[in-house]
Amino acid sequence: MATINQRTLADGRSRYWVKWRLGGTRGGAPQSEPFDTRADAHTFKLHVEAAGHHWPENWIPRQGWAEGWVPGHGWINTSQDDEPEVEPVIFANFARELIDSMTGIEERTRADYHRELELHLIPHFGQVNLRDVTQLKPKDVRAWVNQLRTGLPDPKASYRTPNPSRGRRKEPGWLRKPLSAKFIHNLHGLLFSICEAAVREDPPIRPSNPAARTRLPRADHEADTEMCFLTREEFTLLRDSMHPDVRDMVEVFVRTGMRYSELIALQVRDVSFTPTIDHDGQQQVRGHLDVRRAWKRGPNNTFHLGAPKTRSSRRRLPLSPRTIDLLRPRLEGKRPEEFVFTTDQGS
Repeated sequence: MATINQRTLADGRSRYWVKWRLGGTRGGAPQSEPFDTRADAHTFKLHVEAAGHHWPENWIPRQGWAEGWVPGHGWINTSQDDEPEVEPVIFANFARELIDSMTGIEERTRADYHRELELHLIPHFGQVNLRDVTQLKPKDVRAWVNQLRTGLPDPKASYRTPNPSRGRRKEPGWLRKPLSAKFIHNLHGLLFSICEAAVREDPPIRPSNPAARTRLPRADHEADTEMCFLTREEFTLLRDSMHPDVRDMVEVFVRTGMRYSELIALQVRDVSFTPTIDHDGQQQVRGHLDVRRAWKRGPNNTFHLGAPKTRSSRRRLPLSPRTIDLLRPRLEGKRPEEFVFTTDQGS
């Protein structure tokens, strides 16, 4: 039978030797194998005895079991990695799918997101692998923001507009004009949402959001221009210069402060007049209108009726006597669901 001999090394550590004779006979050649622990030596001793006092199958002396061999199980495949290779997640594909799946937004908003993605984000980040944190870092986001702010001059142009406007109109000398701080905030918000969605995926695509805590240009500097308000005389001059068919509508527009999309969506059923008696016994008419809907632009530049811009935009507005006088003729002979302001053709 095999035996275990313990020896103490010069450094004080113990070494355990399994010894036996081939075939288990007195005439068999002596064999031995060292181990650092008694448990490993005991396990090997059992394998030797199970193999008839021969070397256990697929044991390499002084090295251990052959790679891929597991006693009691046999060979296992070690050519493949422990973890399968993870496919890259390309920014452009992920962002497009994310916008398509967003909930709680208008289709026009979805179309706007797609447009800004194609124009401003994909040219810069489109081929980035979101899984690879080295391909999209906070410094890359900062460089992108600075490029949006300074614009992209045309190196071949002989003349460049020194102070280009912030609109979409092309101007000489610019491949891409500088963008306003407000627009940069909107674009950064879109990039932040895309990266945050990658962080919140299950399992996460990346550990952190590189667009977080980016210092953006201040938008208040662009609001330094003082607002200009028309005087009564200036508004009267402007109104009287318009086509007679829209003068009353423009005056109601100014008196109520409604958005234009709300004004032209106003229906007869939204306007109410109530006869009352004042303190002097004189009959009066009080009125109000309810803002319930607005015209919305669709993704293909068509229009449809929808809810006002915000929840607080659903409101009731009291009407002055002058505004009531302007609205009365517009309501006569119309059904409740008809629009208040229409052309001579009814459109």
